[in-house]
Amino acid sequence: MPELPEAEVVARQLSTRLIGGIAQDWQVGRADIVREGFPTLSWYRGAQIVGVARVGKSVVFSFSRGQDRRFMVAELGMTGLLLFTLPSARYEKHTHLALRLEGCQETALHYWNPRRFGRLHLLDRTGLDRFLARRFGCDPLTVPWEAFRSLVARRRGRLKALLMHQQAIAGIGNIYANEILFRAGLHPSRQAARLQEPAIRRLYETMQEVLGDA
Repeated sequence: MPELPEAEVVARQLSTRLIGGIAQDWQVGRADIVREGFPTLSWYRGAQIVGVARVGKSVVFSFSRGQDRRFMVAELGMTGLLLFTLPSARYEKHTHLALRLEGCQETALHYWNPRRFGRLHLLDRTGLDRFLARRFGCDPLTVPWEAFRSLVARRRGRLKALLMHQQAIAGIGNIYANEILFRAGLHPSRQAARLQEPAIRRLYETMQEVLGDA
């Protein structure tokens, strides 16, 4: 299951190879994969990719046409991949979006997801803001110390559950939650609100260290 570090690496790699590319054609294999915005698909034909970034465990593509800006959020889910080329023809049935590109280092981008746990969302700025506010909490790599301390201090649940709660802290799953707590010397079942400030500080610094290293 991809978590924050994997999504961050994907976003960085895509950014170096796709920025400036023009989306000449979109082929959708399964319309139900596009959870929001399918009727706006025609707008994206001829639009330029001007940004690729990670939010939580997802990748957000920014497209521009003149002064207008729209976005595609790609949720990777358990088996989702963003590929420049497919491994072989027998995998084509799991390709739910094929994007033909010009003007960048790659000629195509494929959204491949055999188990279909991930989804695509085509959104304008207002829709993106609402989507992010609804789905994601603070980013663990950039959240300020004071905000993190306040978040932990007011949570009554267990530490591991807090770290994995996407609407509280976006991007951490089971693997990295375990590693963070192990390195910080904190029991996963410990109550978050009962931590003293030195322990919260240790958790904060360890979280950023583990995710940064990964």
